[in-house]
Amino acid sequence: MKTRSSHLIGSLLTFGVLPCVVLLLTACNNRGGGSNSNTPVKVAQAFVGDAACKECHAKEIAAHQNSRHAHALRLVNDASLNGDMPTSGDIAGTVFQWEKLPNGYGFGLANAASRPMHLAFGSGKSGMAFIGVGEEGMAEAHLSYYPPLRKWFVTPGQVGLPPNAPGNIIKPEGALQCLGCHTSTVPNKTLLPEEKFLGVRCESCHGAGAVHIDAMRRKDKASDDLAKMETWGAGKLNDACGRCHRTAKDVETKHLDTTFTDKFQGYGVSLSKCFQKSG
Repeated sequence: MKTRSSHLIGSLLTFGVLPCVVLLLTACNNRGGGSNSNTPVKVAQAFVGDAACKECHAKEIAAHQNSRHAHALRLVNDASLNGDMPTSGDIAGTVFQWEKLPNGYGFGLANAASRPMHLAFGSGKSGMAFIGVGEEGMAEAHLSYYPPLRKWFVTPGQVGLPPNAPGNIIKPEGALQCLGCHTSTVPNKTLLPEEKFLGVRCESCHGAGAVHIDAMRRKDKASDDLAKMETWGAGKLNDACGRCHRTAKDVETKHLDTTFTDKFQGYGVSLSKCFQKSG
Protein backbone atom coordinates (compact mmCIF):
# COMPACT_ATOMS: atom_id res chain seq x y z
CA MET A 1 0.00 0.00 0.00
CA LYS A 2 1.29 3.47 -0.86
CA THR A 3 2.18 5.89 1.93
CA ARG A 4 0.30 9.18 2.17
CA SER A 5 3.29 11.17 0.85
CA SER A 6 3.94 8.87 -2.11
CA HIS A 7 0.21 8.91 -2.92
CA LEU A 8 0.27 12.71 -2.95
CA ILE A 9 3.27 12.81 -5.27
CA GLY A 10 1.61 10.29 -7.55
CA SER A 11 -1.57 12.34 -7.59
CA LEU A 12 0.30 15.50 -8.55
CA LEU A 13 2.05 13.75 -11.41
CA THR A 14 -1.02 11.87 -12.59
CA PHE A 15 -3.66 14.58 -12.36
CA GLY A 16 -1.29 17.48 -13.07
CA VAL A 17 -1.31 20.72 -11.13
CA LEU A 18 -3.29 22.70 -13.68
CA PRO A 19 -5.28 25.90 -13.18
CA CYS A 20 -8.91 25.20 -12.54
CA VAL A 21 -10.79 26.37 -15.61
CA VAL A 22 -14.23 25.31 -14.45
CA LEU A 23 -16.64 28.05 -13.48
CA LEU A 24 -16.00 28.94 -9.85
CA LEU A 25 -18.94 30.36 -7.94
CA THR A 26 -18.29 32.92 -5.23
CA ALA A 27 -19.86 32.72 -1.81
CA CYS A 28 -19.24 33.97 1.72
CA ASN A 29 -19.32 32.19 5.05
CA ASN A 30 -22.40 33.82 6.60
CA ARG A 31 -24.54 34.12 3.52
CA GLY A 32 -27.69 35.18 5.31
CA GLY A 33 -26.39 38.72 5.72
CA GLY A 34 -28.24 39.33 8.98
CA SER A 35 -25.30 39.19 11.38
CA ASN A 36 -25.04 41.69 14.23
CA SER A 37 -21.46 42.00 15.48
CA ASN A 38 -22.66 43.34 18.85
CA THR A 39 -24.67 40.23 19.67
CA PRO A 40 -22.80 37.88 22.05
CA VAL A 41 -22.53 34.37 20.65
CA LYS A 42 -23.56 31.90 23.33
CA VAL A 43 -22.05 28.80 21.70
CA ALA A 44 -18.61 28.25 20.23
CA GLN A 45 -19.68 27.16 16.75
CA ALA A 46 -21.76 29.74 14.85
CA PHE A 47 -22.97 27.22 12.23
CA VAL A 48 -24.91 24.40 13.83
CA GLY A 49 -26.46 22.25 11.08
CA ASP A 50 -30.04 21.33 10.22
CA ALA A 51 -30.54 19.07 13.23
CA ALA A 52 -30.45 22.10 15.52
CA CYS A 53 -33.11 23.84 13.39
CA LYS A 54 -35.39 20.80 13.65
CA GLU A 55 -36.30 21.67 17.23
CA CYS A 56 -38.69 24.34 15.95
CA HIS A 57 -38.87 23.68 12.21
CA ALA A 58 -39.41 19.92 11.89
CA LYS A 59 -41.75 20.13 8.88
CA GLU A 60 -39.42 22.41 6.96
CA ILE A 61 -36.42 20.19 7.68
CA ALA A 62 -38.29 17.05 6.61
CA ALA A 63 -39.29 18.66 3.31
CA HIS A 64 -35.84 20.09 2.65
CA GLN A 65 -34.03 16.79 3.24
CA ASN A 66 -35.49 15.45 -0.02
CA SER A 67 -34.71 18.56 -2.06
CA ARG A 68 -32.08 18.96 -4.80
CA HIS A 69 -30.39 21.66 -2.75
CA ALA A 70 -29.86 19.30 0.17
CA HIS A 71 -28.11 16.86 -2.18
CA ALA A 72 -25.92 19.44 -3.91
CA LEU A 73 -22.85 17.91 -2.25
CA ARG A 74 -22.64 14.32 -1.04
CA LEU A 75 -20.09 11.81 0.13
CA VAL A 76 -19.04 9.24 -2.43
CA ASN A 77 -20.49 6.14 -0.84
CA ASP A 78 -23.43 3.84 -1.52
CA ALA A 79 -25.59 5.29 1.22
CA SER A 80 -25.21 8.91 0.11
CA LEU A 81 -25.42 8.45 -3.66
CA ASN A 82 -27.91 5.59 -3.55
CA GLY A 83 -29.35 5.18 -7.07
CA ASP A 84 -27.05 7.85 -8.50
CA MET A 85 -23.91 5.74 -7.99
CA PRO A 86 -22.20 4.81 -11.28
CA THR A 87 -21.62 1.16 -12.12
CA SER A 88 -18.11 -0.03 -11.29
CA GLY A 89 -15.77 -1.06 -14.09
CA ASP A 90 -14.30 0.31 -17.30
CA ILE A 91 -16.17 3.31 -18.72
CA ALA A 92 -17.29 2.50 -22.26
CA GLY A 93 -15.67 4.53 -25.03
CA THR A 94 -12.98 5.96 -22.74
CA VAL A 95 -9.64 4.98 -21.23
CA PHE A 96 -10.98 5.42 -17.69
CA GLN A 97 -12.57 3.32 -14.98
CA TRP A 98 -14.85 3.83 -11.98
CA GLU A 99 -13.45 1.43 -9.41
CA LYS A 100 -14.85 -0.02 -6.22
CA LEU A 101 -12.15 0.39 -3.56
CA PRO A 102 -11.89 -1.23 -0.10
CA ASN A 103 -12.98 2.05 1.53
CA GLY A 104 -15.03 3.72 -1.18
CA TYR A 105 -14.74 4.43 -4.90
CA GLY A 106 -12.05 5.77 -7.20
CA PHE A 107 -11.55 7.20 -10.67
CA GLY A 108 -8.55 6.77 -12.96
CA LEU A 109 -7.09 5.13 -16.01
CA ALA A 110 -8.25 1.59 -16.68
CA ASN A 111 -5.80 -1.07 -15.48
CA ALA A 112 -4.04 1.46 -13.24
CA ALA A 113 -4.40 2.65 -9.64
CA SER A 114 -7.46 4.87 -9.21
CA ARG A 115 -7.52 8.08 -7.23
CA PRO A 116 -10.00 7.81 -4.31
CA MET A 117 -13.01 10.09 -4.78
CA HIS A 118 -14.53 11.64 -1.65
CA LEU A 119 -17.16 14.17 -2.75
CA ALA A 120 -19.85 14.31 -5.45
CA PHE A 121 -20.85 17.81 -6.57
CA GLY A 122 -24.38 17.86 -7.97
CA SER A 123 -27.77 16.52 -6.92
CA GLY A 124 -28.05 13.93 -9.68
CA LYS A 125 -30.64 15.88 -11.65
CA SER A 126 -27.92 16.64 -14.17
CA GLY A 127 -24.17 16.06 -14.10
CA MET A 128 -22.25 15.01 -10.98
CA ALA A 129 -18.56 15.91 -10.72
CA PHE A 130 -16.37 13.72 -8.53
CA ILE A 131 -13.62 15.10 -6.31
CA GLY A 132 -10.76 13.54 -4.39
CA VAL A 133 -9.56 15.64 -1.45
CA GLY A 134 -5.85 15.93 -0.65
CA GLU A 135 -3.34 18.36 0.82
CA GLU A 136 -2.64 19.70 -2.66
CA GLY A 137 -6.29 20.66 -3.17
CA MET A 138 -9.11 18.85 -4.93
CA ALA A 139 -8.51 16.32 -7.69
CA GLU A 140 -11.42 16.73 -10.10
CA ALA A 141 -12.11 13.68 -12.28
CA HIS A 142 -11.84 14.18 -16.06
CA LEU A 143 -15.30 12.68 -16.54
CA SER A 144 -18.57 13.62 -14.86
CA TYR A 145 -21.58 11.35 -14.55
CA TYR A 146 -25.16 11.96 -15.73
CA PRO A 147 -27.45 9.68 -13.64
CA PRO A 148 -30.67 10.09 -15.71
CA LEU A 149 -28.96 8.50 -18.75
CA ARG A 150 -26.39 6.45 -16.80
CA LYS A 151 -23.66 7.98 -18.97
CA TRP A 152 -20.35 9.77 -18.53
CA PHE A 153 -19.19 12.97 -20.26
CA VAL A 154 -16.15 15.26 -20.10
CA THR A 155 -16.27 17.50 -17.05
CA PRO A 156 -16.91 21.16 -18.01
CA GLY A 157 -13.60 23.00 -18.13
CA GLN A 158 -11.59 19.88 -18.98
CA VAL A 159 -12.35 19.58 -22.69
CA GLY A 160 -8.88 20.88 -23.54
CA LEU A 161 -7.02 18.28 -21.44
CA PRO A 162 -5.24 15.34 -23.11
CA PRO A 163 -7.78 12.51 -23.53
CA ASN A 164 -5.84 10.27 -21.12
CA ALA A 165 -5.42 12.89 -18.37
CA PRO A 166 -7.32 11.73 -15.26
CA GLY A 167 -8.27 15.30 -14.36
CA ASN A 168 -7.34 18.63 -12.79
CA ILE A 169 -6.00 19.64 -9.42
CA ILE A 170 -8.04 22.56 -8.09
CA LYS A 171 -5.85 24.57 -5.71
CA PRO A 172 -7.26 25.17 -2.19
CA GLU A 173 -8.30 28.78 -2.92
CA GLY A 174 -10.48 27.71 -5.85
CA ALA A 175 -11.69 24.63 -4.00
CA LEU A 176 -13.03 26.79 -1.17
CA GLN A 177 -15.04 28.81 -3.69
CA CYS A 178 -16.56 25.61 -5.06
CA LEU A 179 -17.41 24.43 -1.56
CA GLY A 180 -18.89 27.81 -0.68
CA CYS A 181 -21.88 27.18 -2.94
CA HIS A 182 -22.35 23.53 -2.03
CA THR A 183 -22.15 23.64 1.78
CA SER A 184 -23.63 25.57 4.68
CA THR A 185 -20.17 26.69 5.79
CA VAL A 186 -16.65 26.24 4.47
CA PRO A 187 -14.23 24.29 6.68
CA ASN A 188 -11.30 26.14 8.25
CA LYS A 189 -8.50 23.58 8.07
CA THR A 190 -9.68 20.98 5.59
CA LEU A 191 -11.41 20.70 2.23
CA LEU A 192 -13.60 17.89 3.52
CA PRO A 193 -16.61 19.47 5.29
CA GLU A 194 -18.44 17.89 8.19
CA GLU A 195 -21.24 15.69 6.90
CA LYS A 196 -23.92 17.82 8.60
CA PHE A 197 -22.86 20.81 6.48
CA LEU A 198 -22.86 19.04 3.10
CA GLY A 199 -25.34 20.45 0.61
CA VAL A 200 -27.27 23.72 0.53
CA ARG A 201 -28.94 23.68 3.93
CA CYS A 202 -30.94 26.10 6.09
CA GLU A 203 -27.91 28.16 7.07
CA SER A 204 -26.71 28.46 3.48
CA CYS A 205 -29.34 31.14 2.86
CA HIS A 206 -30.56 32.18 6.32
CA GLY A 207 -27.11 32.56 7.88
CA ALA A 208 -25.39 30.92 10.85
CA GLY A 209 -27.96 29.70 13.35
CA ALA A 210 -26.27 29.60 16.75
CA VAL A 211 -27.19 33.11 17.90
CA HIS A 212 -30.74 32.75 16.57
CA ILE A 213 -31.31 29.47 18.39
CA ASP A 214 -29.95 30.84 21.65
CA ALA A 215 -32.08 33.99 21.34
CA MET A 216 -35.25 32.01 20.63
CA ARG A 217 -34.67 29.69 23.57
CA ARG A 218 -34.30 32.74 25.83
CA LYS A 219 -37.28 34.43 24.14
CA ASP A 220 -34.99 37.35 23.32
CA LYS A 221 -36.05 38.43 19.83
CA ALA A 222 -33.95 41.60 20.09
CA SER A 223 -30.78 39.51 20.02
CA ASP A 224 -31.83 37.44 17.00
CA ASP A 225 -29.39 38.03 14.13
CA LEU A 226 -30.95 35.68 11.54
CA ALA A 227 -31.66 37.15 8.11
CA LYS A 228 -35.36 38.09 7.87
CA MET A 229 -35.79 36.82 4.33
CA GLU A 230 -39.59 37.00 4.54
CA THR A 231 -39.24 40.80 4.50
CA TRP A 232 -37.09 40.91 1.36
CA GLY A 233 -38.42 41.95 -2.01
CA ALA A 234 -38.01 39.90 -5.19
CA GLY A 235 -34.90 41.78 -6.27
CA LYS A 236 -33.04 41.17 -3.03
CA LEU A 237 -34.12 37.53 -2.94
CA ASN A 238 -32.94 37.01 -6.51
CA ASP A 239 -29.60 38.64 -5.69
CA ALA A 240 -29.24 36.32 -2.70
CA CYS A 241 -29.79 33.28 -4.93
CA GLY A 242 -27.46 34.88 -7.47
CA ARG A 243 -24.52 34.62 -5.11
CA CYS A 244 -24.28 31.07 -6.37
CA HIS A 245 -26.66 30.96 -9.33
CA ARG A 246 -25.45 34.21 -10.95
CA THR A 247 -27.21 37.51 -11.45
CA ALA A 248 -27.64 39.71 -14.52
CA LYS A 249 -24.70 41.80 -13.26
CA ASP A 250 -22.47 38.69 -13.19
CA VAL A 251 -23.41 37.77 -16.73
CA GLU A 252 -22.74 41.29 -17.99
CA THR A 253 -19.51 42.07 -16.14
CA LYS A 254 -17.95 38.62 -16.55
CA HIS A 255 -19.10 38.19 -20.15
CA LEU A 256 -20.81 34.87 -19.49
CA ASP A 257 -22.80 33.07 -22.17
CA THR A 258 -26.29 34.59 -22.05
CA THR A 259 -27.86 31.44 -23.49
CA PHE A 260 -27.15 29.56 -20.24
CA THR A 261 -30.26 30.73 -18.41
CA ASP A 262 -30.75 27.14 -17.24
CA LYS A 263 -27.36 27.31 -15.51
CA PHE A 264 -27.51 30.96 -14.42
CA GLN A 265 -30.96 30.86 -12.86
CA GLY A 266 -30.81 34.24 -11.14
CA TYR A 267 -30.07 35.85 -14.48
CA GLY A 268 -32.80 33.82 -16.17
CA VAL A 269 -35.43 34.86 -13.62
CA SER A 270 -34.50 38.53 -14.05
CA LEU A 271 -35.39 38.25 -17.76
CA SER A 272 -38.89 36.91 -17.12
CA LYS A 273 -41.94 39.09 -17.73
CA CYS A 274 -43.26 38.15 -14.28
CA PHE A 275 -40.15 39.50 -12.60
CA GLN A 276 -39.82 42.61 -14.72
CA LYS A 277 -43.49 43.68 -14.54
CA SER A 278 -44.16 42.80 -10.91
CA GLY A 279 -42.15 45.69 -9.47
